[in-house]
Formats: sequence, C-alpha cells, structure tokens
Amino acid sequence: MVDVVIIHFNTPELTQATAASIKKHSPGCRITIFDNSTERPFPRTDGVYIFDNTKGNFINFDAFLQQFPDKQPTTNNWGSAKHCKSVDYLWGMFPHGFILADSDILLKRDITMLPDESQAFVGEVFQDFSNKFCLVPRVLPYLCWINVPMCRKQGIRYFDPERNWQLKPSTAAELYDAGASFFEDCADKRLPFKRIDLSEYIEHFGGGSYKGRDYTEWLQKNRDLYE
Repeated sequence: MVDVVIIHFNTPELTQATAASIKKHSPGCRITIFDNSTERPFPRTDGVYIFDNTKGNFINFDAFLQQFPDKQPTTNNWGSAKHCKSVDYLWGMFPHGFILADSDILLKRDITMLPDESQAFVGEVFQDFSNKFCLVPRVLPYLCWINVPMCRKQGIRYFDPERNWQLKPSTAAELYDAGASFFEDCADKRLPFKRIDLSEYIEHFGGGSYKGRDYTEWLQKNRDLYE
C-alpha cells in the first residue's frame, strides 16, 4: 500500500475531488489528510484518514511563528512556511516514505509506480525567474514521492527555517519557497532523484486556491477525473 498525504487548508471541495481522483486512478493508495484549516476543515470521508491539526493538535503554528520575530510580512498567513513545517513533521508519521500531493490537483493516471527506493525523491524540479519567490530551484509540492529513509540517513529535512523567505529577512538572491532547501540539500549530497513531467500525471488548478478563487468551473470541466 502506497501512502499519499495531502495537506488541506480551507478548500474541502477541491481536496475531496483530489482524494476521489486518487481513489479512481490509484486504488493501491492509502489517503491521509493533514488538516491545517482555520475555517473549513476536511469532512469525514470514507476511505480517507484525517489528522486533525485544526486546533494545533500536532503543530501549534502560533507558537511556531513566534520563534521568528523578524519574519517577512505576508499576505497568505505564512502558508509556505506552514506547508514546509507540516511536510517535515509528517516525516515522523510516515517514516517509510510517502507521496506528497497538493489539495488542488486531479490525477490523470496511476501514481503507485512513483515510489522508488533508489531515489531520494521523484518529482518535478522547477525554477521561475519571473516569480520573486521562485528564484532558486525547488521540488514542486504538487506531486512528489519522498524517500524519507534515504533522506534521514543523509541528515536531510524538508524544512529549513534559516532558508525560508517568509521567516527571515532575505535578499532577492536567496528567496526560498516550498521544496527549495530540500532540493538544494539533496543536490549538495549528490543523492539520486528522478524528474517527472507533472503534466502527464495531473491537472492542477493553480496557486493561491485558498484565497477564495472560484474553482467550481474547473471542477466541473474535469469531473471525469474524479467521478
């Protein structure tokens, strides 16, 4: 059984469709939701495990953010830092490794072949010089197999607060977003990794879905992927 973990934040319709598409295309997966919602938690769903962090049961984000008094101003309530911290925490809950999936993707094919014990991770590496938060290469969190045992053996973690652009004053040359320090550390250690073309595996709604954008039309257009 392959574990797929989704970090959920206030968009239950999107996350439910993501879970349904995983069930449809990858029945060999076990789905877990790590729920960080402040307003719209993920509802109980058959065949889906839920780790309820809505009240800080696993990670108290208020206490976490207080550790960084010089953190950068943000419009998304430090969503990237919270995401990275959540993924890093999940390494202890899934020490055998897991597929990390965003809550606004729909599968187009089976993903049970992604886990590869010979690779530190299997995912897409991306760098966007037009986006001030993507100036360094990063592993996109949209869909990524993470070989936790290999990374742990090499002393690598997913989250490094000293290199997260939201938690420390940064220059333009060192702006790190989700998955950036993880990729850099894997590359520095020369750990093997496998790049994939995400367009072959998923449809992606696009960034900032938690900000109240209307995703009804997108879900309707792609309903064949999850119904």
